[in-house]
Parts: sequence; structure tokens; C-alpha cells
Amino acid sequence: MTNNFSRDLNAEHELGSYLDQYYYPRFNRLNNVHRVVEKRFQFEGVDVEADLDGEHILIDEKGYLTSSEPRNTFAFELSYINPIGKRQQGWLYDDHKYTTYYLLCWNKRDEDIGIGEVKSNDFHYVLAMLVSRRKFLEYLKIKYGITAITAQEKVTDILQGNSVGRLDRLSDTSNSRYHYSNLLPEQPINIVMEKAELLASGAVDSYFLVKRRELKFLDKTQK
Repeated sequence: MTNNFSRDLNAEHELGSYLDQYYYPRFNRLNNVHRVVEKRFQFEGVDVEADLDGEHILIDEKGYLTSSEPRNTFAFELSYINPIGKRQQGWLYDDHKYTTYYLLCWNKRDEDIGIGEVKSNDFHYVLAMLVSRRKFLEYLKIKYGITAITAQEKVTDILQGNSVGRLDRLSDTSNSRYHYSNLLPEQPINIVMEKAELLASGAVDSYFLVKRRELKFLDKTQK
């Protein structure tokens, strides 16, 4: 598990380097951008501080880096097993996190470059979606009745029921669902949200295609 944890951290570091070069300097609504290097703040859900339209925000960068191709979903962590083997609350409802915005990132790289060896110059492009944490949590509560309490109850039910893999949909009309990845060392239990639903949720501030040569706005309705 420790090796996986270090591998993921290294890949996220490379993603951060790419964003520092090609995303943050070009997004003209962001000012006073500062990458946080202190480990304790990173563990508290802050990778970058910035001003967005005059509002001071704390950004937690989240990369879907296990895949070399952009996918149509993103996983929001409800529970996981930490490197010392203890199950604890995932980052979505962790009230010790200071995060105000998530920067959800999908990447395109050559398929033979694994997550353990990826470097920032391996990314052909990154899709970067800036999501308000407050608005996303409000969306889950209003749309599905999901809160920190009901999410923890769901985690308990999943663990007691010995159900794994793709689990219940959030509702009969949603393709987003719960997922228990018991084959991974950290055994996360997630809400796997469809990208199309994210874009329609009202929580997305902006969505960009980030290339070395350009930063291209992607319409919120685009799937």
C-alpha cells in the first residue's frame, strides 16, 4: 500500500507541474496563484491557493491518473484504508479538509506509460474541471439526500453486505453510483459520478482543455 501511495503522490506531483506551466498562468480569472509545499496543508486538502474573481480559494487537485485516456466519470472518495491499515473517512466529507474547490483532472498520455513512471512532459493534454466543493455537496444533498451522515451509513452497509465493484445507482434516473474497489490496497468506497452529471450539477465553475500551446474553454454542456 505504501508503494501505491508514493506512486500516486509522484504522479500527482507531475500533474501539478503540468498545471503550473499550462493552466494556472493562462486562466485569467485566477490571480495570486501560490502552490502550497507544506505537507500538512496538502494533507488538509490544499494544493494551491488563489484568488478567483476576487474570492480567496483553496484548491485540491484530483487526478484520474490510473488511466492513460480521459474517462467519463470521476470518483469521489467516501472511505479508504490508510497506509497503516486503518479504514477512515474519505476526502469528500472529511471536515478536517480546508478545500473550497476541487480541480478534477483527466489526462491523455501514451498507453504504455504507467502511473508509476509518468512525467509532466508525458501528458498530451489534461482536461481540468474546477468544481465548488460547497455547491457539489449541496447538489448531493438536494438531489439525492446524501450527507456526511448518510454517506457513512452507506459505507457501513456496503462493508457489512460484502458487496463489491459497481453497486447501487444514486437514483433510478442517475447513472452515477457507489463503487467498492476491494482489489486496490486502499480499498476505497466511492461515489462514481458521470461527467455529464457533474457538468449539469451547477457546481462546475469552469472546464478547460489544457494543452501546451493553448487553454481552451469547454462548454459546460459538453460531454
